[in-house]
Order: sequence, then structure tokens, then C-alpha cells
Amino acid sequence: MATVDLLGWAGPLTDGEARLLVARSLAIQDYATLEQSMCGLFAHLSGTPNHVAATVFFRLTNSQSRLAILDQLMRLKYGAEYRPFFNSLTKMLRPMDGTRNEIGIPSK
Repeated sequence: MATVDLLGWAGPLTDGEARLLVARSLAIQDYATLEQSMCGLFAHLSGTPNHVAATVFFRLTNSQSRLAILDQLMRLKYGAEYRPFFNSLTKMLRPMDGTRNEIGIPSK
């Protein structure tokens, strides 16, 4: 059994608890990678350097607002050229936004 002190969850872990924490960590990392990619898209569409785009993008905490802004920037820059792609992308992203905040720390 592993022992861990992670945000108040201290003590020995069962194998199942350890697997849960690893899965949770991977989910958080994957979502962070997705957000970083979305920030890169924001930088491209807004014509700003990455560090400037990150300053703005990561201040937008509402994921629906982020998608709406990306959608508007996509329309302004490319018109309808990439509309089918972007529609399919947002269709996949919306459910992820709903479950993002459900990745909490389980209580022991």
C-alpha cells in the first residue's frame, strides 16, 4: 500500500484509491493540454503573441464564453471556410466542459 498526503488525504491508500488518484491526475493533465491548445488557437485567431493571448484567455473562466469568443474570432478570420470543422470541435468540447469541474478530490 502506498502512503500519500495529498490535500488532506493522508495515510495508506488501497490499490483502488491509488489508481483513482492516478486517473484523476491524468484527466487534469489532459484537460490542461486541451486548454493550452485552445489558447494557441486564440492567439492565432486574434493575431496576438502567445504570452499576450494567454494573459487574456486564462482570465476567461467561463468555458462557454471561451468557445463563443473562439467561434466569433474564427468567423471574423475565416468566414465559413472552417465552419464544419469548428462546429464538430465545439460539439465535442461542450460535454468535456460539463465534466471538467466534476474531477474533484474524493473524500475518504
